[in-house]
Amino acid sequence: MPNAWVAVDAGIDPRSWARLLRRAYNRAVSGGGAPTIVRDVVSASWVRSEAAGLDPEERAPIMLERAEACRLFQRHPLAPLLHIVESVLVGVAEYAHQVVAIADRDGTVLWTGGNAETLHAAERIHLKPGALWSEASVGTNALGTSLVLDHPLQIFAAEHFKQTMHGWSSAAAPIHDPETGELLGAVTLSGPVNAAHPHGFSLVVASAQILEAHLAHEAAHRDERLKVEYLERVVCGCPEASAVVNSTGHVLLAMPPGWLGRKLRLSGDGVPLAPSAEEVRLEPLADGDGYLVLRGPAEQADVSRPLMHLQVLGRDRAHVEVDGRGFDLSLRHSEILVILAQHPDGVTEQDLASALYGTPIKSVTIRAEISRLHKLLGPVIRTRPYRIAADVRADFLELEALLDGGHHERVAQMDSRDLLPSSEAPAIVDQRARLAMNGRAPV
Repeated sequence: MPNAWVAVDAGIDPRSWARLLRRAYNRAVSGGGAPTIVRDVVSASWVRSEAAGLDPEERAPIMLERAEACRLFQRHPLAPLLHIVESVLVGVAEYAHQVVAIADRDGTVLWTGGNAETLHAAERIHLKPGALWSEASVGTNALGTSLVLDHPLQIFAAEHFKQTMHGWSSAAAPIHDPETGELLGAVTLSGPVNAAHPHGFSLVVASAQILEAHLAHEAAHRDERLKVEYLERVVCGCPEASAVVNSTGHVLLAMPPGWLGRKLRLSGDGVPLAPSAEEVRLEPLADGDGYLVLRGPAEQADVSRPLMHLQVLGRDRAHVEVDGRGFDLSLRHSEILVILAQHPDGVTEQDLASALYGTPIKSVTIRAEISRLHKLLGPVIRTRPYRIAADVRADFLELEALLDGGHHERVAQMDSRDLLPSSEAPAIVDQRARLAMNGRAPV
């Protein structure tokens, strides 16, 4: 029998084992309970899947358009290491008729590669960028269940909860931030059952370990850069007490040694918090990878705010620039930014839901949208309350200010197109109407 994490060993005929598991699956779904040939890790996952009320015949839900998933991947911590995945896994996948996938910690697939024919087959079962493969959404599967268990896992044939996956075998391994232990996502190798082999599981585990090793190397290199920058500042002259802290709150160097301790707590926005006995001011270093900490009153803090440019007039999708980096957003994210730009002090989850939908919705929907927007734009998107932590310059706000001030001659020089014309969000519809009544062209 396979061990707890590997579904197939070298001594098992994959086709025969798949038939046995299919009979075991049929018995379980008919109320007969999971037979003893089913691994405990799988039967426990089946129980969770059934308790979640999942339909065994539905495919994985599509949460993002492919282009948006690709944009999110570009900002993901694993994106700079894609070349490693390609060199370690993709070549094997092309030869062995497999698909490689990278997902975030929520189970959303952000990237796929591998054998072209198998990639086409994977598209049919929604194993593609933008699909959500969490266990809570799809049931038992290597990607989603490995994230739940926080352990590498192989799922074979009818061990999958979804019947559309019974012709597949997958192995997945979670990937962690080596500094914080935070779960970043997972890497998977999937293909037809007749190509399943325990070496696939071992290869995925090794790939995850290589990726974590590279992340650790990059973190060490980043810390060395921070130390160098800090020492250069010390040479130029610093107050009597100073330190350099990385983005995880670890104190790398301090003058005098030990005055700040070894590690600082982080705020919800990822900013280091001084010990209760100290007042400090912070200065960002190395493109936001760390902070220079200077002893002194907190009110002297000089952490500059980013600048956000938002263009939404005459556009179905907003274009946003944050400190020179440009993004074209989805319609929903465009609507969210417009609403947040109108409320610089922030809005509650309930108020944002009402502005977007007009009716009560599940809070998880709002949180998921904000999470995806945060992954795209970074720390300028804040929570509790939801707000933009940047100085916002928006074309529609400028137009509104001109109209309110009666500067119609300047309004005539501006683009007179509507605000997000295709949006039906109540708050956007209302804002379009207000602009129209104040002197714009009819909606």
